[in-house]
Amino acid sequence: MISVDKLLANKGVYVGIVTLGVILSSFVLFSPFIPESVAFSPGDIATQTIVSTRYLETQTKADLDEEVKLRDQVRASVGRVYSIDTQVNEAVLAHIGQYFTYLKEYVVDDGAFPEGWGFLSAQDRQELLSFSDEMLTSLQYFTLANAEKLLLTGFQQVDSEQVRDQLESQLAVLNVTPLQERVIVGLILVTVQPNLVLDQTKTQQLINKQLSQISKVMTIFKEGQPIVYEGDLVTQDHVDILTDLGVYGLQASLNKFLSLLIVVGLSFVLVERFIFFFNQHVYKNKKYFVLIFLVLFLLVFSARLLLNVMDVQGQFDIQFLIPIPILAIILSMLVTPNLSLLCGTLASLLVAMMYKGDFLLFLYLFSANAVTTFVFYRKYRRSDLMVSGYILGLFNALMVVSIGLFQEINDPLWFLMNMGFGFGNGVVSVMVSLALIPYFESLFKITTPHTLLELSNLNHPLLKKLMVAAPGTYQHSIMVANLAEAAAEAVKADAILCRVGGYFHDIGKMKRPIFFTENQFGVENPHNELSPRISKMIISAHAKDGQEMGERYKLPKVLIDIILQHHGTTLVSFFYSQALHQEKESEAIEDEFRYLGPKPNFRESGILMLADSVEAAVRSLDKPTPMKIEGMVDRVFKHKLNDMQLVDCALTLKELETIKTAFLSLFQAIYHSRLDYQKELDNIISQNTSGNE
Repeated sequence: MISVDKLLANKGVYVGIVTLGVILSSFVLFSPFIPESVAFSPGDIATQTIVSTRYLETQTKADLDEEVKLRDQVRASVGRVYSIDTQVNEAVLAHIGQYFTYLKEYVVDDGAFPEGWGFLSAQDRQELLSFSDEMLTSLQYFTLANAEKLLLTGFQQVDSEQVRDQLESQLAVLNVTPLQERVIVGLILVTVQPNLVLDQTKTQQLINKQLSQISKVMTIFKEGQPIVYEGDLVTQDHVDILTDLGVYGLQASLNKFLSLLIVVGLSFVLVERFIFFFNQHVYKNKKYFVLIFLVLFLLVFSARLLLNVMDVQGQFDIQFLIPIPILAIILSMLVTPNLSLLCGTLASLLVAMMYKGDFLLFLYLFSANAVTTFVFYRKYRRSDLMVSGYILGLFNALMVVSIGLFQEINDPLWFLMNMGFGFGNGVVSVMVSLALIPYFESLFKITTPHTLLELSNLNHPLLKKLMVAAPGTYQHSIMVANLAEAAAEAVKADAILCRVGGYFHDIGKMKRPIFFTENQFGVENPHNELSPRISKMIISAHAKDGQEMGERYKLPKVLIDIILQHHGTTLVSFFYSQALHQEKESEAIEDEFRYLGPKPNFRESGILMLADSVEAAVRSLDKPTPMKIEGMVDRVFKHKLNDMQLVDCALTLKELETIKTAFLSLFQAIYHSRLDYQKELDNIISQNTSGNE
């Protein structure tokens, strides 16, 4: 497998990967906003069956034609509205008045009737001439009253027989003579005119009222109902329906893509700046940036796939299955929990944007990510991890309930199914994460606490070999591991790394175990026969030898760094002093008697250096007492500080005091005062002897 570190050694490759990651992530986020456009034209043959994506009411051309036809029928069926023309009525009444005026003023004087009086016989005329003015006035009144009553009924055409019948019916109730009746009827028939005229305004109002009661002719499509079948001839109606549905001739918005591209780019800048200010050891290694980008991309991509599932199966909220806990677990294990919290928050925002700005989804994802980061903090055993998964699942289920209540959902099945999704998300994410982490470890050469726990097994081939080949070094390593672990816990460093680093830090001594004092059981010290320079070379070589053994047994890089750094550039003082005494040279040769280093450059390797030096120094004490141990530990710490061995490992003075206290507590437990059993036995024997005497 290609090493990511080697791949990223070229800055251009790194920039290319980052740029590609930003573009790919932006495209995945943008993909739901790309409209599913249809480009058929009228007259084409449909190459696929197209169904309605939602409930749709639309009006096609055929619907519009049908509606126009209905409106025309209404207009034709609505009767015309006629109104009585008052001017006609006034003219008729005036004409009748003129008849009586003429009769009073002219006819009575000369006895000559005008032509319009032809409806009366000669006898009726003679009799009429005998009427007094009062009688004529009364007759005029009756004539006008009946004419006005007749005109109020209104008529379009004058039907003489119908008018006569109506007048006779009206006059039947009046006390008039036959002559008077003949005069009234005759004058009205002579003067009456049609008085009903078409009222355009009222007619149109009636038509409009009838038209308003006509509903629009619409074509209805339910979600999933086919609009056009494969092989059908596409018509203009099909195009109109697809246009109303919002899927015809659409184009993606370039502005929206650029917006998402900027958001993703700024998100990466935020992560980069956060790492720069708060995680320098991560910032120096580009592989962590690629890891973060890869995990973010995989999460966004999985959320996009679930969005496709939602389009098909929408009665339940599949988004509750978005596996953001996997992101939180992987980044917590492989990088740092605080980065996990930041990246999970950004991922929640991006996914919520992809889901059309769903704030409740953001709330769910953000909470799940935060809880995952918290409950998995410093959890290494599988049983603890599974319990944490159950806790996370329960929290997700509660969040689903709160979201459902907020949306005022009353369907119990919705709550049951989606609570199951949330709980399953928590539990399954733990399983998937534990399966994926080894692959990420191998690809990015990152060591997790789980790997270190596996290496902490004392049955590891290297440790078993160390126990046999260099038993003194083995015991020394166990003690160093205990010291380093206690100190790491006290200053909140990686206690597991310190313990495992303690086990393996001196494996290089297996190559020449007899040259190290802890392995010289009743054997003459071989250094007595060697020059100081040769002895120094043998002693200092165990770090390099340990590196080679570690690489041969595929130990993680962080352990190999500890092996190389646990002595830093410390002076091999014993052989340096011998060289000064024997060779009579100045201190200019001091650099030749130092370990090759490098100095510890992270906290755990600095703790290992102190634990290794302190354990060796205390072990060299003759009859160690608490006072002697504390004095020796103080001297070791001061020597390392004065020799500038801890300048690169970021341990503060306060932390050094805490580490010293942790060392002394452990030494006190080991070297506590014990009863002198031999002296006690001698006293008992002496007392028994005296008693016998």
